[in-house]
Amino acid sequence: MAEIKNKKKYEIAFMLKTEDSSLVPQILKKSGFVVLTESSLTKIRAAYFGYCHFEAAANAIKDLNSDLKLKPEIFRFLIITPPFVKREAAKKFIPPERSEKVESALPEPALTNEALEKKIKELL
Repeated sequence: MAEIKNKKKYEIAFMLKTEDSSLVPQILKKSGFVVLTESSLTKIRAAYFGYCHFEAAANAIKDLNSDLKLKPEIFRFLIITPPFVKREAAKKFIPPERSEKVESALPEPALTNEALEKKIKELL
């Protein structure tokens, strides 16, 4: 039960040489990780891009990193802990009240040509 508490959610983005979409999820499953979601591959120039969400113990990520570096089919990969949005915080947003300073900071109305010439003469 302590093992479940130490698990965190991760996301891995990867670029492959081939169109084998099951390569990275298979590696994750063989390593004992729980795959939550898999994306379909998208072709970008000479490689195929995909991503997966999975759960793993924090200390096992280092081993996974080493295993993936040894696979010649994988061009690049990046493992992150994605930020998860707290929905309740967004619901409780209360806009700030307007102060009188904001209302008085409105620009003055435009001057007529006569009033503008009069101000220029005053300044000179």
